[in-house]
Amino acid sequence: MVDTLTRIDYLNFFIALKADDMVALKTKVGFDPSATFHVPDEVYSTWATVGERGSKLQAEWNSLLDSYGKAFPKEHAELTRRISGQLPDGWEKSLPTYKASDPAQASRKLSEIVLTAITPALPDLLGGSADLTGSNLTKVKGTIDFQPENTGLGSYKGSYIRFGVREHGMGAIANGISAYGGIIPFIGTFLNFVSYAAGAVRLAALSKHQVIWVGMCLILYTKMSAVSDCSPASDSRLDRSW
Repeated sequence: MVDTLTRIDYLNFFIALKADDMVALKTKVGFDPSATFHVPDEVYSTWATVGERGSKLQAEWNSLLDSYGKAFPKEHAELTRRISGQLPDGWEKSLPTYKASDPAQASRKLSEIVLTAITPALPDLLGGSADLTGSNLTKVKGTIDFQPENTGLGSYKGSYIRFGVREHGMGAIANGISAYGGIIPFIGTFLNFVSYAAGAVRLAALSKHQVIWVGMCLILYTKMSAVSDCSPASDSRLDRSW
């Protein structure tokens, strides 16, 4: 936690500070005004200590992982595969194939078909929907909800999460899961409601998180825009900038 008091008259967000401005700023905060691109020795020593502590913890973790591999070779192989980001060999063979002459289907239905086909081949998948499971078609038949067993609704062995009406929370959680590694999260909502998760979506893109978004529209854009009693939460006109 960094606690700092900023006065706007010492900062200029739009125009580069001039040389005399830099001297005045450095003098004000107690820096040597003649030094440029200078990092105090105490900063280097502090971060060197952090690096040493991290190296020790990493060595301990690697030793523990090696011991785990000797005791549980099969599980170790699966864990290290996931950590490395590699997909199971031949998983793509489970993908359904289509021809241009095939009858048209809703994209959410096609998504369900693909999820159903690849889930057995990709145990890495973990996901859910923001209170729209029945509409997004994100739950594969036979999967278990990720819930405490004492609720009678699922177990912690489950791979499906019901996020509730929390689009941003859902996106943020998926980003965290992806950043941690070993799991590929997929999440779903109506395309109209993605705006609520805009921050999480942008962070996923900027950070290159492997998050699969299953989005769809409940009603055609043209109809949504023509109906005057649509609430702001459901009006797709707000989302056209996407």
